[in-house]
Amino acid sequence: MFCFSCKYIPQSPVKECVDSILQFHPNEKILICDSDSPVKDYYKNLLSDNITFFDAKNQRRPFGALLESYKKYPNEENYILIHDTASLTSSIEEFIKNDSPITSFLYARLLS
Repeated sequence: MFCFSCKYIPQSPVKECVDSILQFHPNEKILICDSDSPVKDYYKNLLSDNITFFDAKNQRRPFGALLESYKKYPNEENYILIHDTASLTSSIEEFIKNDSPITSFLYARLLS
């Protein structure tokens, strides 16, 4: 499951983030964990069978989104925390399916 926090403003590239995940991981679940955005209708055009919106009123941003995602969906095989301003440029399947308990990408640029 991909999860990310979103404190939405009109310039937020949430759709681009979601589109990039769907491009390389079309069967993964995506959870948008809202960080108490003043406007909440931004997600409506994004919802599908694999995309869920969760109004968590999350104040702890990325790490809070991970915690809230785990509390709401405790039985996922994996949790991929991605920033709402990030876009994948290639698949990260090799990192998702490895034996490492944690794989972190901070300020990384993965090229295909």
